[in-house]
Amino acid sequence: MTQIVRALMALEAAMLFGDSVQHLGIPLFGLPESHVWAAAFVEGACGVALVIAIRYRDAGPPVMLAAHAAAIAGVLLGTHAAVAAAAQGASVGTAHHQTLLIALLVTATMVLTDRRGRPRPSATL
Repeated sequence: MTQIVRALMALEAAMLFGDSVQHLGIPLFGLPESHVWAAAFVEGACGVALVIAIRYRDAGPPVMLAAHAAAIAGVLLGTHAAVAAAAQGASVGTAHHQTLLIALLVTATMVLTDRRGRPRPSATL
């Protein structure tokens, strides 16, 4: 299951990097997005956290869960900002935030329930 989790984390990181690029004002797939530099930074940082967790997978579930906690916090912050902007009359969508939040929660749950998170035999004393 760890390869599935790593693949999902890579997909989540790619989604965050794509959102970050869109917030810089570069439309992807013809989808315009608001120019919000802070959102670009936060989503990029969340993507970097997930990539670091993938790279240092031997550190185990705590690193993966910490990366997911950071990404979930970033997505919730983005959702809150989008809802606040919509309340002021801005035309914003939150569907990508909701989709990413569900993906992050599912992957974090998979990390928590992975039974093979035990140390390798070479690491035991």
